[in-house]
Amino acid sequence: MSDEQERNSAFNAAANINVQHAQLQDLSLSAARRLYKGGIRPGDPIRTRVQAQEMLDKIPPSQRAGINGKSTDIK
Repeated sequence: MSDEQERNSAFNAAANINVQHAQLQDLSLSAARRLYKGGIRPGDPIRTRVQAQEMLDKIPPSQRAGINGKSTDIK
């Protein structure tokens, strides 16, 4: 297999990963708390449930799936 074919096969394997969309209720209490309160200045109100879900949706799918971006051998 050529180098190009090896790179493509690694990319295709990574592209075929089925990522489940996480919901706030699926997270542990401490992880959900970080989404509600993370980055909020003292005295400011915490995020609403909708805002916290939007923050969760901003996390890249590869990170939500627990896959390290460095784990692939693409060079």
